[in-house]
Amino acid sequence: MGMPLLSWLLGVRVAAPLVALYGIFLNSAILLKYRVDFNLQAVSRLIFSSVIGVPIGVWALRYINEAVILRFLGLILISYSLYILASPRLFKINQNHIWTYSFGFVAGSLGGAYNAFGPPVIIYGQLKDWSHHEFKSNLQGFFLFNAIVVVIVHGASGNLTGPVWHGFLVAVPACILGLVAGLSLDRFINQERFRKLVVILLLGLGISLVI
Repeated sequence: MGMPLLSWLLGVRVAAPLVALYGIFLNSAILLKYRVDFNLQAVSRLIFSSVIGVPIGVWALRYINEAVILRFLGLILISYSLYILASPRLFKINQNHIWTYSFGFVAGSLGGAYNAFGPPVIIYGQLKDWSHHEFKSNLQGFFLFNAIVVVIVHGASGNLTGPVWHGFLVAVPACILGLVAGLSLDRFINQERFRKLVVILLLGLGISLVI
């Protein structure tokens, strides 16, 4: 949700490193809460292959026209939203690690350009039939590691500019409030209804970015 909205307000070249910076903060806090269920072995190959993809995404962000990048992000959001809303009957991934490396590489490339690690890894977790708690903890562990890598690559590429750091300092208090509110309200919210609402909002954002 944050990446497409901030891309509208600040431009994608500021939004991408900014989201990665406060992603480190948020993912650390959430992983701490769900650390008992974190399985490093389950995401280690995903992390390895995603690290290869991150520099490619950052390169694309630097050298490809911003309008093209935003439209492509919109297409990713539309495709992912329609996929989730369709609730397809999924096959299960076997122990062939080519699947794992492929999903990790795509996630890393999208993460480097858009901080959109989520869609490929969420689909991968569904195909691996992770439990609800594994899903939360494994995703946060994967996101945290990759956010750190993305920030390092953006720093090496000269993308951590003044507006990025200013945006980060402005965002931190709101992130803390949102984190506390979200963790407090989590047990009271119908998860399925909430998930569908978020996906519909993502679909709307995707369409807006494309047009």
